[in-house]
Amino acid sequence: MTLLNVYIFIYNEFTLFEVVLASYLINTKFQVKTLGIEKGSVCSFEGLSVFVEYSLDMINANNIGALIIPGGNPGNILNNTRLHNLIRDLNNQNKVIASICSGTLHLIDSGILDNRHYVYDTTEVGPLTSSYITHDGVVVDNNVITSTANSYIDFSITLANKIGVFVDESDYQETVNFFKYGKKS
Repeated sequence: MTLLNVYIFIYNEFTLFEVVLASYLINTKFQVKTLGIEKGSVCSFEGLSVFVEYSLDMINANNIGALIIPGGNPGNILNNTRLHNLIRDLNNQNKVIASICSGTLHLIDSGILDNRHYVYDTTEVGPLTSSYITHDGVVVDNNVITSTANSYIDFSITLANKIGVFVDESDYQETVNFFKYGKKS
């Protein structure tokens, strides 16, 4: 799989810790860029300012290899038609779309999770009725990866593996051992 760029969609009160490891791993092979509603600074849930390099108006699905949507306060960007259109366009092109925690709400709202298995913490928005919701930490269904917040290490490694970061099984296993189990090779 050839990736042009990997974008992390960030917004005010997004949860930075959920995507830091993913960014670190992906950046070893591909370019990681930030995307948002508008270009400029946003404040993470942890209180850190992060710069949005590209607004939704500046890019299109053809230039994106993968999209990551972290959790946080999804109310700040709910019902955003431009974001939902981008998600649908990426899905139609079979590009990797990865969301964690409440970031998955945007995949649900865009309609791409209809008839797909995914994980979502239903306590955040009330009960969702889909029979496709699982209680696993990370779920991969074709080109879509979803995760709970506390599975951010598995999410990061799964995403990096899906987009081809690791050179071989040994590289993958070394990463798992280091980040999950604290073992040096």
